[in-house]
Parts: sequence; structure tokens; C-alpha cells
Amino acid sequence: MTAVEQEWLRYARTVVSDLDHQRACAIAGGSPAHPGVDATDLRWPGYLGERAEPGGCVLAMGNVHRNFASGALTAVHRDLLVSATRGWRDGVVDDEAYLAATRAVYTAGLTGWTVGKHLRFAVRTLGLEVSALAYVNAARCQYPEVPPVLAGAATTKLRLRSLCLRRFPLAQLTAFLQPRLVLFTSTSAFDAAEAADVGSDSGRRRVCLHQLNGTLARDLHLANAVLRVGTRREVWAEAVASEW
Repeated sequence: MTAVEQEWLRYARTVVSDLDHQRACAIAGGSPAHPGVDATDLRWPGYLGERAEPGGCVLAMGNVHRNFASGALTAVHRDLLVSATRGWRDGVVDDEAYLAATRAVYTAGLTGWTVGKHLRFAVRTLGLEVSALAYVNAARCQYPEVPPVLAGAATTKLRLRSLCLRRFPLAQLTAFLQPRLVLFTSTSAFDAAEAADVGSDSGRRRVCLHQLNGTLARDLHLANAVLRVGTRREVWAEAVASEW
């Protein structure tokens, strides 16, 4: 077990075991009883690749998980993630087995999710693989995007992001991961993280991209240039790779 894995597990343990936060999350509308939500009693710390080393990894942040058995992930993947997370929380699955299960499931998702194609492009341009990536969502619960549609979804997601980023701020992760780049695939997650982490991590390179087309969703200030909103992924990814 490496030092960064130990730190990740300490962080992950707080996500899965903080009952006060889980109650607040449920009151705010997180992981509701719905056909598109898996295991309403669980929360999801995210993914740490086996090659995610401090100083050389990418930390990616999305918005909130949808149902796991969708897109690149099957019901088998979902059941593995649920059983490993619940078992680890309850003390019947050890650290190594939990890490192995989460890595298997998220690797399948991150290499196959349609919504992750621009993230994969950026990571490849930097000369890395998904195994050098850490991934979290701003909200560590789930929120359904399949029928029946819940009223007030946009407001609920905003509330959930803010709640989670206060409890689990981005700076908590960057402190031990020391990523070379923080890559956001959600503009709302980027804005919420910026608001929550004001002044705490200002020197770290942050990129926010549009999930649909991979263009910049927020201006990117590099050492020798400013790339504006709408810059194509081929341009900004190469610029970041050159700086990298």
C-alpha cells in the first residue's frame, strides 16, 4: 500500500462512513429512492488509479453520478461496486479488495463512457493512461437521469454540489494527490469548486471543458497565453501538454 493510497483510503472512509453528512445529503435530495439510483445507503468516493502518483497525475472532477448500470457499465459492474463499497464500509471487505473493485469498475467506465471521451483525449494528449487518473464527482451521491423525472433537478444538484464541496473540498484531495492538472468535465462543478476553495489552491492548473464537445468552458490562463472559452480540445490539450 503506497502513501497516496493510504491517504486516499482515509479520505474515502470519511465519504462512506459520515452518517451526519449522509443524512444532510438525503434531506437535500441526494440518492433518492428511485429506479435510477443504486444503493441509497451508500456514497461514492470515486477512483484512484494505480499509477496516480503525486506530482504527475490528473485529478478529474465531474458533477454527480447517474445510475451505474448504463453506458459502458453493466449490472455486473454495478453489483461489484455496490458490494465492495458496502462491504468495506461495514468492515467485511479489506482495503486491497475495495481498491481493486473500484479500479476495475471505474476503469471500465472511464475507458468506455461516452461522456468521458474528451477526458480520455486530454489524458492521452498528456501522454498518460487512465491508471494515472484520480476521479471524483462534486456530489458524492447519485442523482437519477432516467424516468420518472424528478421536479427541481437543477436546483437539487446545485444544493448537493455545494453541500459536498463544503464537507469534502477539492483542496482536501489536491493536498495529498498534488496533481499536475485538475480537469473539470462540468462547468457547474468547476464554479462550485472555485467558490468553495477560494484562496486555498490558486496556483494549481485547472481546466474546465464542455462535456459535449470538449471545447474550453472557462478561460484557461497558461504561463505564456490565455486560451478563451470555445477553444477546441486539440488546441488547449496540446498547449497544456507543452506546459506539462
